[in-house]
Amino acid sequence: YLLFQNKKSLKITNEIFNLFNKFCKSKKIFPIVLFLPKFKGEFSDEKNLLYLREKVKKSNIPNLYPKKEFVDLNGKTIKKYYCLKNHYSFLGGKIIANSVFEFLKNSKLL
Repeated sequence: YLLFQNKKSLKITNEIFNLFNKFCKSKKIFPIVLFLPKFKGEFSDEKNLLYLREKVKKSNIPNLYPKKEFVDLNGKTIKKYYCLKNHYSFLGGKIIANSVFEFLKNSKLL
């Protein structure tokens, strides 16, 4: 986990999130960072994502990571939510849309 803190790309990404947050606040826009779950292929390891998510939380930027909706009770990936090349299927896109809707509703933004 700590090994990834020194990666330049992660620091740059974190700075982009902070600039995004600052811009949104200056325009009176509610910022949200959506982390998309990925279970196979390149960058499927969560360490970088979890590191960035922790940084975003510490910066008080609202964020959403709907990972649990994409796995079954045994923690296995629900394959019908994905199609070729690790893209989301129609059903996967629907899960993401519903997750964002619920997040907005629970945050009283709708």
